[in-house]
Amino acid sequence: MKKLAMLGLAFLVIGCAAQPIKAALDPTIGQDIRVVVAKLGYPNEIRKKSGGLIYVWGARSTFTFLMPAEGTTPGNPACTIEITVGADNRIKSYQFSGDQGGCEPYVRALSSK
Repeated sequence: MKKLAMLGLAFLVIGCAAQPIKAALDPTIGQDIRVVVAKLGYPNEIRKKSGGLIYVWGARSTFTFLMPAEGTTPGNPACTIEITVGADNRIKSYQFSGDQGGCEPYVRALSSK
């Protein structure tokens, strides 16, 4: 029963994490990649793709927190953002994966004016 509850919580957290980062990334479509680089900093990786580039930002940290009656549980908030840019340096699409704790710094940075 505990495993089922934890699995349900994991799906809830993943679903909740998707909304803020998606809302922060949606307005970047069509913008020059330099706008995003100015907000997020230089990417961790840039990969070549036919007709353009993929810019990759990623973050992962590790911590431990206590859960009542469960003991110690490790936490690994993580977030990866991949932005595809065409030959004109305009953002064509994006992908992301991660959780709310890992993506929150990116959401704050992208939402800043």
